[in-house]
This record gives sequence, C-alpha cells and structure tokens, in this order.
Amino acid sequence: MPAIQAAREAARRSQCANNGKQIGLALQNYCSTHGVLPPGVLNSGALAKTNYVGGVKNTPGWALILPFIEQQALWDNLDFSYAFGRGYNPGVGNGPGDIVNADVNAPYLAVRIETYECPSARNKGEFKAYNTTYENYYTNPQGGYRTNWFFSGGHFNETSGPFVNQTSDIRQGMFGAQQGCSMAQVRDGLSNSIAVGEALYNVPEACGGIHWGPFAMFGLYTHMFGRASSASATSPITYGWTDVMNFTINTSVQAPAYTCRTAWVFSSDHPGGVHFVFGDASVRFVPQTIDYLLLCRLAYIHDGDPVQMP
Repeated sequence: MPAIQAAREAARRSQCANNGKQIGLALQNYCSTHGVLPPGVLNSGALAKTNYVGGVKNTPGWALILPFIEQQALWDNLDFSYAFGRGYNPGVGNGPGDIVNADVNAPYLAVRIETYECPSARNKGEFKAYNTTYENYYTNPQGGYRTNWFFSGGHFNETSGPFVNQTSDIRQGMFGAQQGCSMAQVRDGLSNSIAVGEALYNVPEACGGIHWGPFAMFGLYTHMFGRASSASATSPITYGWTDVMNFTINTSVQAPAYTCRTAWVFSSDHPGGVHFVFGDASVRFVPQTIDYLLLCRLAYIHDGDPVQMP
C-alpha cells in the first residue's frame, strides 16, 4: 500500500508540475503580447480608492491570462465591465462594492479550471457558493472555485498599493496590485526569480468556516499573492523571527485556534515542499527546509543579490 500511495503521489506531483509549466508559458505569452505581466489583481477591494486605475473592483490576474491557457471561449463570455466580486474594505474608503451580474458572469466564473489546481491538494475543487449579501473584503457574492497557485508578490499583498510605487523597494516581486513587471525589471534573472508558487491554505471546516484565499476567479483579499516578507526596503535583506514563522513554506501558525495555513504562504499537500514556477517558465520543487533568506532572494526580482537554487 505505501508503494502504491507513493506512485500515485508521484503521478499527481508530475501533473501539478505540468500545470505550473502551462501557467509559466501563459505568463510569458501574455508578456510578449502586452509588454508586461498581468497584475496579480486589478482594483483590489482592499486598496484605497485613490489607487484605482479605472474599471471595476477585484479583477483577478487569473482571469486576464485565460486566452493564454486555451480558455479563449471562457474569456469571450466574460463581461469585464462588471466586478468579479463585491468585497471591499470600508476602512480605506473604497466602498461600497461594485455591481456584479449574476446572469452574465456568474456561470462563467463558476467554471472549474484544472490548470489552476493541484491534483494533490486536499481542497482542490472547493467551491465558494453564490452569496447575495456582502460579508467583508475576503468574500464574494458570485460563485467560484479555488486555485492552488499564488502570484509571487515578494513582500507585498493586495493592500500594499500599486506595483509602480514599489519599484525602488528591494522586496518587490514579479506581481503586484494594478500591474505586473516587465521582463527587464527582473534584474536578478528570470531563472532566479519566482513568478508563481503553490498555494494550499485549508478547507474552511479546519479554519472556523473562514473562506480565505486563494480563489481563482475573484480577486479579493488573501486570494492572489504569495509572500516572503522581510523588514527592510533597502539592501541588505533583513527579517525577524515573526517573518520566518509566518511565511516559511508550509507554515501553519496564522490562526492557532484552527489548523490553518498562514494567509499568503506558499504551501502544498506534496510531502516536503512546493512547486515554484520561475520567470523563465521552468518549474522546480523547492523543499520547505529552504533557508528563509534564500527564499526571499528568489521572491525578490531586483534585490541585487541573484542566486540559484542549490
């Protein structure tokens, strides 16, 4: 039985890596077409209203790359003039949520896209059902499936302000709010910089019913970005024990009352580590024992200290 289980996991892990490869190639093709990578999220409901660039709230990067993962028909059916989710943060003055359209977009936001999943993930196929009431900026009144991937945001997440405001910060990742990077901005080298990484989080039953991200087709708080947090915006990279505790691969200390993974942490159900997709579309399995400084260096695209995986 252990041998059979190991063989099945090997097959699932191979399929997961293949999904990552498809995402990596889609991102490269998107960049070739548009000159930059897509934003991790466009007009996040967690952003202050003064940072909006036009259009509706909570448009996810996963929706923007659909034509590049052989989902052109799904893309054609989506109406981007309606919000992908009504979640908003009243504390930063960006509410109320934008209008959604249950008749137009909901059937397509609820399409399950297996490329965005990992076959080993315990929560693959989890569906967040249609909800007619606003809950908070984590939640969505449409319905949609989880993804098991995060865009690499470096130190930053949905609340951090536009990507363009972080270009002098050594902790910038390949993706951000409102914009992704150009290939020229990845000064540490595409093969040395994380683009996308696995994201598990947990089933809500293990987390007190909380539907934190990631979910694929609505760009809400905790839904889009994986992080490697550190303390200093300038060289050298510095971090404290709380950064390591909260953002080490597969850590699970976010909500000690539950058995939850930390929001924004790269994680998987593969034994011992996660798959990362790098800027050159290569996919590598990275052990959870990786030195935290090395993880930060791989997550930051211009920290001035390019490294390679050992």
